[in-house]
Amino acid sequence: MRLILGLATTLLITGCGSSSELSAQEKRNNFDACKIEFLKQIPVNRYENAPSIYDKQAEEGCSVLLTANKDEAEQFISPTPSLEPEKPKVTFEQVCEKIRKAAYAHNEFDTDDDSDDLYDRWYARIRSYFSEAASLMRSMDGNYDSLIADAESASTNARGVNSGRLLVTEERLYAACKISEDAVWKDFDKWLG
Repeated sequence: MRLILGLATTLLITGCGSSSELSAQEKRNNFDACKIEFLKQIPVNRYENAPSIYDKQAEEGCSVLLTANKDEAEQFISPTPSLEPEKPKVTFEQVCEKIRKAAYAHNEFDTDDDSDDLYDRWYARIRSYFSEAASLMRSMDGNYDSLIADAESASTNARGVNSGRLLVTEERLYAACKISEDAVWKDFDKWLG
């Protein structure tokens, strides 16, 4: 592969003239050939997961060819892709933050709001937090299947702490995050004044 790249680059670099300077078009051709060869080294599925990262690596690695003279271009060593950077790991605390928001969702609504869809919006908000928690847990290392199932159930059925009818799945999620129903009620009482 490197031999082919070396030959292709040498053919592009050498051109017809004997001058040590390359034309702007020759420099651009060398740069484009370098990028193509760089991207060929990346498995398709990895490239599809992070195209902008690999495109940026290719441009940075090959950019020297945009200003290189003939001798520099001939001595140029082709860059190799680095591994895709790790995505930041989701922590259980981030999951619990979503579940905490579900527990305290009553704080998001104005007590003077007497519109007909208040409770629908309220429950939708609570359920969206459980849905987000399930999504976060799916990206975590470890076995969270049981809690994911609880969060998925709560994302379709939950009515919140202050409905007085907590689902068992909600209770398990609150317990996993050390969120006490009593503490939520006390905060609710404070909120009501």
